[in-house]
Amino acid sequence: KEKFYDSIDTEKNKKLLGNKDYSHLSKGENVRVSIYNPRNGIGFSMLCYENEEVQYVMNWLDNMHTVADDICLVWTGEWEEQDKVWLSNDRKEWPDEQNWYKTGPSYDLAYAVSLYKCSLIHKSLEEAGSLAECRNAGIDYFLNSGNKNIGWFLFMDPDEFTEFGFEASLMRCGEASDNIGYLFKFKNQIAGGRSVESESIRMVRLLPELKLHGKVHETFEKSINQLSQIGVNITVPHFPIGIVNQGLSKEPSVMKSKLQKYQKLLINELKQDPFKSGAWLSLGLQFQNDGHKDKFAICMERACLTANTAFLPFREMGIFHLRESKGYFLNMLERCKNDKKQ
Repeated sequence: KEKFYDSIDTEKNKKLLGNKDYSHLSKGENVRVSIYNPRNGIGFSMLCYENEEVQYVMNWLDNMHTVADDICLVWTGEWEEQDKVWLSNDRKEWPDEQNWYKTGPSYDLAYAVSLYKCSLIHKSLEEAGSLAECRNAGIDYFLNSGNKNIGWFLFMDPDEFTEFGFEASLMRCGEASDNIGYLFKFKNQIAGGRSVESESIRMVRLLPELKLHGKVHETFEKSINQLSQIGVNITVPHFPIGIVNQGLSKEPSVMKSKLQKYQKLLINELKQDPFKSGAWLSLGLQFQNDGHKDKFAICMERACLTANTAFLPFREMGIFHLRESKGYFLNMLERCKNDKKQ
């Protein structure tokens, strides 16, 4: 490059170059460097089931097929073995849409899987009894895939949508070698046009020790704490692009079925272990979204009492009390605004 620029630039303006020629290009002066990890590829995973909106899944596949080194969808619904034969068949051998298989992915979703050449595995939510186990099936797929380029695991849900610059930011974050994961910010749209914000680690190093825990609102917190206790340096910065989650803004009939299923999983988890802070937290967040602030407060109190090293219950409880305090102060100001002494 130095020789090429020297040959084509006949003027070589010293004020512009800072030198008499282009030798600074090969000297490497003031070049910032960082440790390079060749395993910076991304394995992308997503859960799907019978009531999934296929266009949302395809939107993610379209966004990720040029960014991710491999994509694995995890089917969490019913899927009989005899209905899986299409996975190993060419599309020309498939039955038409009217005669498609009774269980498993729909014809449209199967077509998308074939079109984008992504993998599809089965992990029944009913049998696993935990969303974390279904997510971990995706982690295990990439750990066992033999693809040495994949060093990151990323998961999203079909009803989540990104802002501009998401894919480019993913690539840049994947090049950073000193982080164990990234914390994503979510704006969760709920009924009535309202929204609540949340944070969740969605991209982590692909390691056997990094697995999700929790039947609902699954997190990496337990795994990260275990790594921290054995001396691993934990850095989890915020991902720069926000995510919008529309999963809580669907029709009441759809939300009722979904939330009842999640609530059942949480109650079963608390029956097995009433000291499970994450389950109390998740149950409380459900009550908060439904507007039951008293039940939310009770769940958060129990989540704080059993938190151990977890910070999130205290943050949620703190935000709740700040909102309560703001309401009291607003009422105070309303009563004092006409009183000059105040």
